[in-house]
Parts: sequence; structure tokens; C-alpha cells
Amino acid sequence: MIEMSPGSGIFVFDSQIEQALARKSPTSCAAFLLNCFYTNTEMAGMNLTGANGKPHPDKQIIDSIIGEYM
Repeated sequence: MIEMSPGSGIFVFDSQIEQALARKSPTSCAAFLLNCFYTNTEMAGMNLTGANGKPHPDKQIIDSIIGEYM
């Protein structure tokens, strides 16, 4: 397993990083990494900011994805 961003405490498998980095766009890469942590059902009701009272992905996960791979 690899820590996504040093000191973040967020880990993914090496193969998941390889698959994410093989994506053609940063958006596709980020979407793939989010799918490593959440099911499609969970993500269907989310938005990135929690606006309108909707749930949102963990901020630490988002920061790790944006900070390291975007």
C-alpha cells in the first residue's frame, strides 16, 4: 500500500495508483481515486462541498487526491 500524500494517513494499493495515473484526464483520475473509497451508491448522493445538506467525501481524501495527483 502507498500513502497518497505524505502524512495524510490515506492509503491505496499500488495498482490503484497505476490505474489512476493511466487515465487520460485529471478529472478521470480523480473520479477513479474517489471510487477507491466510496461505492457508486454512496457517491450518487454526494457533492464535493456538502452544499444543500448533502453528504460529501472526507476532506482529507479530497485534499490527498488534489494535492498529490492534480
